[in-house]
Amino acid sequence: MKGIVDKFGQNAKSDFPTKVHSDEELKTLADEELKSLAEYTLMPDRCEYGGWIDGPKLEATGFFRKEKVNGKWGLVCPDGHLYFSIGLANVRMANSTTYTGIDYTDESLYHRDPEDVTPEDSKGIIDIPIETMKTGHVVNKLRNDMFLELPKLDDPLANHYSYRRESHFGPIEHGQTYSFYRSNLERRYGEQYKNSFFDKWLEVTE
Repeated sequence: MKGIVDKFGQNAKSDFPTKVHSDEELKTLADEELKSLAEYTLMPDRCEYGGWIDGPKLEATGFFRKEKVNGKWGLVCPDGHLYFSIGLANVRMANSTTYTGIDYTDESLYHRDPEDVTPEDSKGIIDIPIETMKTGHVVNKLRNDMFLELPKLDDPLANHYSYRRESHFGPIEHGQTYSFYRSNLERRYGEQYKNSFFDKWLEVTE
């Protein structure tokens, strides 16, 4: 289990066709992706929502919905066209952090508001004061040893550290987390201003 995660959050001990090996390669992939998106056009028999223009025309409600058509359930786009969904159910920045095996001495971080019902792993990045982060110490060596490289506190990518106050299960009850997903986005798109990579991510995913 030692050294199995590289600085991009990938399997460090095996190679595969889509593996990223450098920051430059990551940026090149981003450029290719943006070029592909810019050149993308809708299929000629699809509406702007991906609905089947030549199929049955149903009521245009302005919302996505389900409806029974000829005795079978189908998905209907806002314009009233049937469509077939093969995409992701949702795309969000939450659920992108992983425990590092580090925790802080500030015990006020360990407790959460009992009225707060949002799961910890469904929250965004939580900013931790730098003085608190300096108290970081290894609480789970097995977990911490999994990572080949995590940013130092003065590294520009250290802004992707966060904290979870509780876990669903497992030996780590609370502690420092890191988002490789967010840090890779910053590597890909750069940061012209604070969290500009996030704005670019919104633009691309829309």
